[in-house]
Amino acid sequence: MTVKEYLKQIYWTGQRIKQLQEARDTIKADLYSAKSPNYVADRVQSSVSGDTMERLIAQADELTHDIEQELGKRLALQQKIIDQINKMPARTESQRLQKSCLYNRYILCHRWERVADEMNVSLRYVYMIHGDALEAFKRLYFRAKSVH
Repeated sequence: MTVKEYLKQIYWTGQRIKQLQEARDTIKADLYSAKSPNYVADRVQSSVSGDTMERLIAQADELTHDIEQELGKRLALQQKIIDQINKMPARTESQRLQKSCLYNRYILCHRWERVADEMNVSLRYVYMIHGDALEAFKRLYFRAKSVH
């Protein structure tokens, strides 16, 4: 795993959580629409059997559990990476910019343009800072392809 892949895990875990939430919300919407009666001619008919309803409820519950697990993973990883970024040296302006770049990009998951705006530097300069920041992070935390 590269340094960038390691740091982007926060983003990808967030994307996975959004997908799970959308799937759960779709099932819940189906549940609410399934509860309404289906009027056909003169008789009233339930639109979903009890078994189907129970299955949908179980799926929604399972997705909620998966979301909670992913949130826990994301928070633990996010805290670990925040701690790692905070431990990076910040004696020079360059080092402070590197830390800010990593934090804005990987913790806050900002787009490059916003990172540049937040740091009050050009987009081109942010890319240079980012490259230096990745190298500094790699020197501190990546040894023989393992992250501490």
